[in-house]
Amino acid sequence: MTDIAANTDESNGLRNKLIDSAYQCFDRFGVRKTSMEDIARHAGVSRQSVYRHFSSKQEILESICSLEAVKVNAEVRKRLGRQKKFDELVTEVLLLIVKIVRTNPYLKAFLDDLALQSKAVSKSSHVYQLNREWWADVMEQAAANGELASDISLDEILSWLLMGQAMLQIRLEGQGEDDQSLRRFIRRFVVLPITAQADRARAAVTGKGPA
Repeated sequence: MTDIAANTDESNGLRNKLIDSAYQCFDRFGVRKTSMEDIARHAGVSRQSVYRHFSSKQEILESICSLEAVKVNAEVRKRLGRQKKFDELVTEVLLLIVKIVRTNPYLKAFLDDLALQSKAVSKSSHVYQLNREWWADVMEQAAANGELASDISLDEILSWLLMGQAMLQIRLEGQGEDDQSLRRFIRRFVVLPITAQADRARAAVTGKGPA
């Protein structure tokens, strides 16, 4: 093994150790009360060592949320099949996601941080790329079936769904709705605007067909 490879392995090992320490500190103290000093102390390294890998606690939380997003996507795939119509599938996926996130302290903390929320809808973020990878084949199939609105791109749809998840989490926390009423809200206000039904509604108003 070359010196460069050895240094890379060592760096990745420390990074993973810091993430694991952050997990444990977040569980013990809560995300908000945990400091970079707590994470360094738990990992047995200096605070400077932590800052060499992560610029802030928010960056550590973002890394953890990327790992949690992979788990959520796997859980969604396990619970939901692809036999549903597109609008029904997206509605059920969003409903399941907001219910899972509600019980996940890391993802909840992520959604409580407006700066991280804004970063999540940026194409450069890891969370965004994970979601894009998950949704790409669903959206491509829907487009091929004529189920998507014709005037929006995949990235526009994905940004909307990510913002919709944050909005739905707030609604669920504030009103404590049952699944049926939340499902209706998701379908009517989040999902229908991205479907071909939006084209038909626009055509009925303007007298013009899809763009």
